[in-house]
Amino acid sequence: MQYLADLRGQNSIQQISERYLANGWLLNFKILFELIEVLVNHHWVLNINIKTYFQKLKIGSQSSFNQNQPVPTKIKSHLEKVKEFPFFRSLKSELAEYLISKGRLYTYNAESTICRSGDETRDLYVLISGEAGVYKQASTFKQFVAILSETAVFGEAGFLLGEKRTADVIALKKTEILIIPFQAEILERFLNKDIAQNLQQRFWVQHALLHSDFFKNIPTDCLDALTFTGQIIDLADQQILFNQGQQSDSAFIVIQGSLLVFQNSQLINTLPQGSFLGEVSLMATGGVRTATVLAQRNTKLLEIHRTQFYKLLSHNLYLAKEIQNLADQRLVKDTQRVQRA
Repeated sequence: MQYLADLRGQNSIQQISERYLANGWLLNFKILFELIEVLVNHHWVLNINIKTYFQKLKIGSQSSFNQNQPVPTKIKSHLEKVKEFPFFRSLKSELAEYLISKGRLYTYNAESTICRSGDETRDLYVLISGEAGVYKQASTFKQFVAILSETAVFGEAGFLLGEKRTADVIALKKTEILIIPFQAEILERFLNKDIAQNLQQRFWVQHALLHSDFFKNIPTDCLDALTFTGQIIDLADQQILFNQGQQSDSAFIVIQGSLLVFQNSQLINTLPQGSFLGEVSLMATGGVRTATVLAQRNTKLLEIHRTQFYKLLSHNLYLAKEIQNLADQRLVKDTQRVQRA
């Protein structure tokens, strides 16, 4: 199998993805994930980056994490550095400086809990140095989902929308976190009047993901990259997004509004806010659209170009596996409709 040869060559997941993309080949993330999981469990993987990624899954089998109290330190020396993080660059400089100045810097030891699923606190977290893992609750253990590294901002769902935490975030090594407390009077004034376009896009995408049937099983805190990926586009009522049989190279998330899906002129689905679409043509049919999609009313979408799409998935195998599953399920339904016709 070619995937085995790629892994023997000490390629990272990102390198494998980029090579397949450059050659116009389809990459099955579901099969790749399952293959690597088996190889790691049998200690047959030598690639240190891949081993490290999957070894972090084992942390999820622990019933609890260390409860070491974080150590507060001064933020002043980090002010200029944090201002350059993507989230804060999207704010007006005076607001960014104000929020950062109100934060406190904490040091967490390895395997210490930074925040827990279900918490109702509205603090915003900024990872200054180190590394953290995002874990969601499976049936009997906590399952590793993604890695957060330097510049990551998480907890926006609570900070911006007042939603409960959807995942545990655990320090994987000694990690510095800037914690910015929620301040209603400042945030609400900013959101109503002075919000910059990039943060507005972030807010829209985050809100859509929170209300998505597909993304609800993937912790919001691990989807930070999505809010800075792609571009927002608008469709008017009844405007066609793409036609069945058309060549295309983008996937989409419904941010506001809804879409109608037609196959062979028959309505087969309605996609509400938070829906993901377009993955079939990128992962299974070589760019050929399998349905016609149009706006049911005025609709706002996040468009993710093919190159951005594969880069996103190569950095998050768990998300890639779930999107691959979605594509496979939709192809099965397409086949069943053809057989019934």
